[in-house]
Amino acid sequence: MTLTIPAVDLSSPDAPAAIDRACRSVGFFGLVGHGIDPTLLEWFTDRTLRFFDSPLAVKESVPRPRDGLQRGYTVVGGEVQSLAHGEVTPPDLSEHFAASRFEDTNVWPDDPAFEAVWREAFGALDDLAMRVIRTCARALGLDQGYFDDKVDRSPGTMRANHYPAVAEAPADGAARGGAHTDYGTITLLHTDGVPGLEVRAEDGSWHPVPAFPGGLVVNIGDLLARWTNDRWRSTWHRVVLPADGPPWPRRLSVAFFQTPNPDTLIECLPTCRSADAPPPVVAGEWFDSKIRAISVGGPT
Repeated sequence: MTLTIPAVDLSSPDAPAAIDRACRSVGFFGLVGHGIDPTLLEWFTDRTLRFFDSPLAVKESVPRPRDGLQRGYTVVGGEVQSLAHGEVTPPDLSEHFAASRFEDTNVWPDDPAFEAVWREAFGALDDLAMRVIRTCARALGLDQGYFDDKVDRSPGTMRANHYPAVAEAPADGAARGGAHTDYGTITLLHTDGVPGLEVRAEDGSWHPVPAFPGGLVVNIGDLLARWTNDRWRSTWHRVVLPADGPPWPRRLSVAFFQTPNPDTLIECLPTCRSADAPPPVVAGEWFDSKIRAISVGGPT
């Protein structure tokens, strides 16, 4: 089947209707008209790549504080995304650095420019995530501020995913990022344009996500899909080594994950109710169980 991932102009009056169409059909869309300064994203990409190019000892000086906490540095092979859904696969061919709104849990490398641009980019993406979720509320026939008090204490994790260059196909069939769905409300994704991100259609076929010049990619997470009684799709996706290699160049993507406040009860929205709506879940309990599972050595 053919799968089309549409572009949505957030500045357009048609944005709510366009988001509704995209989330009903594929759960992914390109986001243009978002208002983030491209110079900031360029600076952010440059400093982040410099960090990943640092000696391993430098990166390991800011390790993830513990399994289940998306902060600091995670080594190549330190995660298995597919474990969140109970599938055991080889470790992912990627390394990560992550930070959160919760300052007391963040760890930073000894690089003031890196920390400064991460803080600035975090603020810009956090603000954009709120503008997107407010547009989502309108798309769902709700008051624009419906989700405000449900996401205003969100951990708001921002994570850089670095996929090192690969010279030969892995003997164990490892992927750069195993198949998974995201867990929260929405994910904002900035990439360097190197291909590899794919989404799964309803018939099980996989399709590449195109580049949106000057834009970001947005996808829906499990809890927003649950809120909508699956009117909106939380779509399976993965990062693969494309068919044009070997060799494969390195790839960088940066994801901003908006999640509900930990104590938010996720129950079917009033505009999406039906007799077979899913039972309520507490956002923090759901999210924590998923994050713990993907760490190598974590529960399966």
